[in-house]
Amino acid sequence: MIGKLSEKLTLALIRRGQIDADERELYAYGFFILLSNLFFGILACLIGAVCGVFFEAILFYIAFRCIRQYAGGYHAKTETRCQVLSSLAILFAVLAIKAIEAFSLPWLAVPVAAVGTACVLCFAPLDTPQKPLDPAEHKQFRKISLWILLGMDILFTAGYIFKLWFLCLPVAAALGVETVLLSSGKIAGREKRKD
Repeated sequence: MIGKLSEKLTLALIRRGQIDADERELYAYGFFILLSNLFFGILACLIGAVCGVFFEAILFYIAFRCIRQYAGGYHAKTETRCQVLSSLAILFAVLAIKAIEAFSLPWLAVPVAAVGTACVLCFAPLDTPQKPLDPAEHKQFRKISLWILLGMDILFTAGYIFKLWFLCLPVAAALGVETVLLSSGKIAGREKRKD
């Protein structure tokens, strides 16, 4: 869906003479990234608004996008599967934030954040067939991942100490989703090497 729309926007720019046809792939990819981020950001906001955790949903999505971009993780084989799995991950994360707030169980965020931190430290950045990294990129993405992780951990810790659940719960949720993606990507990579 997003891929087709990205392609249509690119072709429209080519027909109008605003870009060269040899730049088609670059623009289509750029539109795909932009539209994907917009779609999933709006989805997180809608789910957050319905659940009464609008700000938390926004913070979750921002934190998740930041760490995901550099730490990597599992990539679905098809665009449709990616959209479905990403939508479910956002839904689950926002519902988890709401449930933890509703049942006053913020301590549950501590093990999630701790495991997420450990996974990012151990696996990031995860090199996958869909997103291979050369040694220089690997080093750069590792450094950026660790800086983002440090920021997230500081935000989580401050939020937890000062009982600012609207800060620490979204960060823990983002680290939780990234844990699943890094672990799944690592397992998928091992299975692929066995074949």
